[in-house]
Amino acid sequence: MDEPKGKEHFMKLTDKTKWPVERIGKALLMALLPLVCCIVHCALQGRSLFEVYLPASEWNDELFYFKQVEAILENGYPYGYYGFNESRAAYLSFAAWSPVLVIPWVLWGALFGWTMLSPVLCNIFLMSLAMFLFVYFTKPGYKQMGCIAVLYCLFPMFTRYMMSGMPEIICISLVLVFYGVAISYLQEKASNGKLVCLFVMSVLMTLMRPYLLLFAFLPIFLWVKKYKKWWTVVGSAAILLVTFVIYALIHALLGAEYLEPLFSVEWVTVMLEEGLFEGVKFVLYTLVHRGM
Repeated sequence: MDEPKGKEHFMKLTDKTKWPVERIGKALLMALLPLVCCIVHCALQGRSLFEVYLPASEWNDELFYFKQVEAILENGYPYGYYGFNESRAAYLSFAAWSPVLVIPWVLWGALFGWTMLSPVLCNIFLMSLAMFLFVYFTKPGYKQMGCIAVLYCLFPMFTRYMMSGMPEIICISLVLVFYGVAISYLQEKASNGKLVCLFVMSVLMTLMRPYLLLFAFLPIFLWVKKYKKWWTVVGSAAILLVTFVIYALIHALLGAEYLEPLFSVEWVTVMLEEGLFEGVKFVLYTLVHRGM
């Protein structure tokens, strides 16, 4: 007796697509690791994950980021002081970096509300998602997964950052997915779609924090290597230029001063007022004194 057409069509579709059940299972298994690390970390201190209390942190940055996201959710943009090193942040200022950095938190807060535990839960979710995608793209064996898990556990700062109001996990998660896509690109047939994803992620990372621009040189290298045409060089330069201009505008219009107050320029004053020799002498003395 013939099978129903609906079931026959389903079986044919299943055979055609060959859903990678084991691959997804491995990815889901690895996705549990960040959560397990957080639970174990809390358990070792006789606490539960839901007892994490952000105001007790030693990092005052967490207050800036938490209140910044809170203001965005309530008013659409920050209302007050969100500069580090006590620098002034005017209306519309998004702390020291850019609003791109906190977009995942803003989306999480809009969907689930913004409480003291929200950044922690969002961080764990982002790290778990990154681990899932990394394993899905790279397709490691069980031994490789074991090595990844051990190495991950040996770096406790991942766990510390997840259980904080710091956005480092947002960057780390994106970097991890970036590596996963890059490895997949190199393992399999060079896909233009994956190359585009690498460019997009590198641009996003740069808009989050400018030093992450370094990651853009990998897709540039892969693009130039693949086509070996002059227009890939020009196109890469254009992408870098546009990214730089966008970040410069964000920093100028929406960012608070951060980097400048970190640098001491007293030696310039000494050099101008007392001469070159005294300026050099002052620099050497300062280095030795602070080094001691």
